[in-house]
Amino acid sequence: MRKISKMVVCVLLISALSFLKLNDSAKAATSFKGSTPLVDSYISVSNIVKDYSDGTVRVYYHVKIRNAGNTGVCIGYEWPSQYRLSDSTCVTVANTVGFHTLTIPRPRINIIGTQYVVAKFNKRYSESKSLGTFYNYPSGQVVTEYYTVSRANALAEYFVIGGLGVGVKFLKNNTIGFITKTLYAGFTTYYAFTSIGVVSGFPPKAVGQYYKVETWYSESGLHVKTTIWNNKEAFDRNLTPIYSGTQISKW
Repeated sequence: MRKISKMVVCVLLISALSFLKLNDSAKAATSFKGSTPLVDSYISVSNIVKDYSDGTVRVYYHVKIRNAGNTGVCIGYEWPSQYRLSDSTCVTVANTVGFHTLTIPRPRINIIGTQYVVAKFNKRYSESKSLGTFYNYPSGQVVTEYYTVSRANALAEYFVIGGLGVGVKFLKNNTIGFITKTLYAGFTTYYAFTSIGVVSGFPPKAVGQYYKVETWYSESGLHVKTTIWNNKEAFDRNLTPIYSGTQISKW
């Protein structure tokens, strides 16, 4: 009994140390969902963590029955059905009874949106269990675009400047909207980001204005930083911009 207690303490200590090593870019999943008798009989999951620095997902789990992997149990990721994406990955679990960790590789395609982590039983009978949800996005990446407002832009209802995974729409009524499901800067956004309301202090569109637009993502959502000068000459001379502000469209 004393030996068993020591083993349990050792396993818990190793598990605790593993969590302490996670860096600031890692984030735990929101929840573990559902009851699936077949999957639950083979494994239990204690935690899942996404490392945004490399896009991988680490899963901490316990195998209850020997040869769970050979039986057809795996853990991986999927996308919401409305995305209509065939990309998915499922990593086979260990065969030995005990505590294990597996790593789900980063998605093969550059998608910005909701990512599901699931456990599956894939044999003649199929069963799937939802383990948690993340937002998949390129962490630490910023796209910067420069744009000169033309006469047509100034008169139009809106004009578009490319961002990271989205087209940023600058509307005539001083709101900011987005174009998604189109490739921008190597990424495609499938998440339906809502338009940002009227931006206070945003100057009316005028011919010759020079825009600097920076876009990036975080746990909060899509960030859009807009800096505007009267013209490119003012930008080149490093004069004070007529507007500078950052708006966020939340997940």
